[in-house]
Amino acid sequence: PTFEKAYLIHLLQDMLEAGVEMRAVETHGGYFEIDTTQDHGLAERGWNVVAVDISSVAVERGRRQAEGVGVADRITWVHSDVLTDGLPAGPFDLVSSHYTHLASVDRTALFSRCFDAVAPGGTVLIVAHHPSDLDTPIRRPPRPELFYTAEEIAAQVGEDFTVLVCDARPRVHDHHGESIEIHDTVFVAQRVTRVG
Repeated sequence: PTFEKAYLIHLLQDMLEAGVEMRAVETHGGYFEIDTTQDHGLAERGWNVVAVDISSVAVERGRRQAEGVGVADRITWVHSDVLTDGLPAGPFDLVSSHYTHLASVDRTALFSRCFDAVAPGGTVLIVAHHPSDLDTPIRRPPRPELFYTAEEIAAQVGEDFTVLVCDARPRVHDHHGESIEIHDTVFVAQRVTRVG
């Protein structure tokens, strides 16, 4: 399992309870990393979600899963490379990137586009496998340059954001019957609301 649903709901509690129609855009990390938990959870609460993935297989699977839980009318699935095509037209109340592991230059470009797409008062959420996972028996690509910390993301965010969470969050993963502690890079920031 990936990022815990309960903690995700805790992070976004105020937004989820806002009681108004809101928009979110999600970028996923390809077929092997896609987790539609957040997409479905937001859609079930009345949000309009745009889910973007570079993998056509992931997009089709996500679309089928959304139909299965009755939220297909709230989620627009887009097969796209956000590095070349950019994000769908915003702004969005929530912009999130889940388990998107890219080389530093591409990662910086992706996160810059994520920050730009956040509406005033909106939130950006970035979750990834933490670099410390490379020191565990859990299967990860042996390419340290693809992993990053929340502090690295925080160094990129502009002054018009307030950082709310900058953490390496632990969770337990079942590895062939053995409980292994791994970590998620978790970064959450809110764009300052500007008047006028």
